[in-house]
Amino acid sequence: MNATVTLSVDPKGDVLKDFEEFAKLVLGVDSAHPEIQQPARLYRVGTANAADAGLDMWANFGPAVQVKHLSLSPSDFEGICSSVQADQIVIVCRSVEAASIEAVLNQVGFGNRIRGVITELDLSRWYKLACGSKYHATIGKDLLRAILDEMALEFPLTKAERVREFLAERGYDVKRLTGIWAVRGEEAEDGDE
Repeated sequence: MNATVTLSVDPKGDVLKDFEEFAKLVLGVDSAHPEIQQPARLYRVGTANAADAGLDMWANFGPAVQVKHLSLSPSDFEGICSSVQADQIVIVCRSVEAASIEAVLNQVGFGNRIRGVITELDLSRWYKLACGSKYHATIGKDLLRAILDEMALEFPLTKAERVREFLAERGYDVKRLTGIWAVRGEEAEDGDE
């Protein structure tokens, strides 16, 4: 049917300019090109559930995002690119691995499917911008609500100790969390957070 999907972002104001790198990597738009058009594709997801004999499908109207907390080898990249059914892939990784990831992807011929590599430093910069004084009441508020909602899904019966275990596992230092990121004192100790 040659169906296409158009994604556009309002180029007025500072948001697109301030988040231009993010918008380009994740959405594929920037100030010079605030609108893109791409094929509307459907992909099969995994294997069918034997109980319902159905076929799971999903629509790809943007890139697949792979978040990696591990060091990746060339065979890992090959696995990602061959198993992820998407036209474009964005990889989120440790900052020290970004250059080697991009080099390996180009060597093994998958560079054309990778829209970009986002590092922990990029994420930190974007979080600071989103939660800073300029955007805290809009983007920052929505971002923190989304994080809280995701934490509730991942840790449905969350007690303060479970959150501390999670922070320790990821190497986050609670003492360095300040301002809007600060862990609330007695409430967190009581297990209510």
